Amino acid sequence: MFHDDTWIKEDVLIKMAKAGGSIGIAEHYLCSLLYHAVAHRKEWILKEVNDVREFYGLLPYPTRSLVASGHDVPNDASKEKSTEVQAREMYRKMNEEKRKAVLKEAMTRLWLDYQPLFYNKTCWIGVYLVVKDRLDGRQTQKGFLDFAEGITPINWPAKLKISKSTMKNYGRYVKYADRELAYYEMKDNPWEELCDTFWCIVKSQLQMAFRRK
Repeated sequence: MFHDDTWIKEDVLIKMAKAGGSIGIAEHYLCSLLYHAVAHRKEWILKEVNDVREFYGLLPYPTRSLVASGHDVPNDASKEKSTEVQAREMYRKMNEEKRKAVLKEAMTRLWLDYQPLFYNKTCWIGVYLVVKDRLDGRQTQKGFLDFAEGITPINWPAKLKISKSTMKNYGRYVKYADRELAYYEMKDNPWEELCDTFWCIVKSQLQMAFRRK
């Protein structure tokens, strides 16, 4: 994510996390940093993430075990499960209008902070996977066109808006062996980093929405 000049640099994301003002806002920056740190075995990033956590009064992550493991973001399994469950419960308590409002805000954050992750229309499939696998298992490819139009920010680039043919590309990009799996279980998810980052943002937006109530 951070290796060429078109992507947000690691130190910039770290500064943005510290400038967020709350852990709820900083969380989606930290999620992206953690994913990158684990994927590329960059222990120095983990130390920076822990500095940010300390800045917000949180306990540090165990950096050695994380770098050694190579896959999951460090956290207590039960606590992480609770976070996932809480996010789904928050979402399911909302009516359709509020759900779309939260996801539209998340799409705005995604575009403002992680533009390179959404590089063409097929990236909507990654958004669809997050909605289906994390929030609403009843969401279908056929019905996602109308849903996606309802969560598209006003200033979203025209060339990146979902079209009638977008979801038809699912089988073209997702390997047969992965088609019955959730996106986080796929062996080869073409939108892996987009999905992980977007889910972190969505969780953060859901938490903020409920704090405003």
